[in-house]
Amino acid sequence: ARHEVDILQYFDEDPKLPTAFEKTKQYVIKVKNLCRQDKFPFKALAIDSLSALATSAIRTILKNSGGPAKVEIQHWGLAINEINNLMTLFRSLPLVTILTAHTQVVTVSGIDRVQVACFGKNLPNQICGSFDEVWFLEAKRLTGKTVYQIRTQPTGVQVCRTRGQLDNNLPTSLGLPKILEKIGYQFNCVSTQPV
Repeated sequence: ARHEVDILQYFDEDPKLPTAFEKTKQYVIKVKNLCRQDKFPFKALAIDSLSALATSAIRTILKNSGGPAKVEIQHWGLAINEINNLMTLFRSLPLVTILTAHTQVVTVSGIDRVQVACFGKNLPNQICGSFDEVWFLEAKRLTGKTVYQIRTQPTGVQVCRTRGQLDNNLPTSLGLPKILEKIGYQFNCVSTQPV
């Protein structure tokens, strides 16, 4: 199945001359145009990871504004706007769109919450609101081995959601095609490997 996917790697080789964010954005626009023409050969698009894209976005903003020594409030605002625009692009694609992100623990009113690792006070929640399914990958130690499960139901500290009514704590060993079938999406793929 490895030959059935197209993998592109964009990363900032030089943080002072960032390119990853712009290349990713241009690629997603290209995918959208290909989808409109019914010429995109794949049924899904996976972006790994939003956390790295956000870092590249702020670097790009700094570069485009002359590279000040420190990030100022207007730079954060521009970067948040860029991420929001990218979320709109992802959401508009007629494909299964998978976006991974790291998490961070944020304390709000004395309560620790796990949220998407991205800057901005409201942006992490806006990102979660952009998708139909918001899952959290958990690693659990069971009977001497590590088992990876997908949490689909929220807890007091994690924001999760399933509009497809997925069971909570799904084993990743099912593989993405089987999980997507559970929410009514027929994902024709020969791979049954964990994602």
